[in-house]
Amino acid sequence: AAPAQAQVSYAPPATYAAPAASMSAFEQMDANHDGVISRQEFAAASAQPVTYAAPMTAQPAVTYGAPQYMTTAAPTYAQPASYLPEPMPAVTYAAPQPM
Repeated sequence: AAPAQAQVSYAPPATYAAPAASMSAFEQMDANHDGVISRQEFAAASAQPVTYAAPMTAQPAVTYGAPQYMTTAAPTYAQPASYLPEPMPAVTYAAPQPM
């Protein structure tokens, strides 16, 4: 008996394109749509003001500090912790006592 073959199907090819409303920078500069940007078209495109950031508007002043009404007491510090062992008693070395 011949082995059964699996049915294989493929999705149709998809075409992706930019929305019609958006134009590339080249298309915006090429005023007569001849595929070439002339000196006049370049000068006209360069003369238009370009905004690289949002326009500045009057903003309230921002203060990056503690509010003036907030007061705190001066900090107090305790004696620092000691991690050293207690000092050993003094040791005296002498000759042994005679018997």
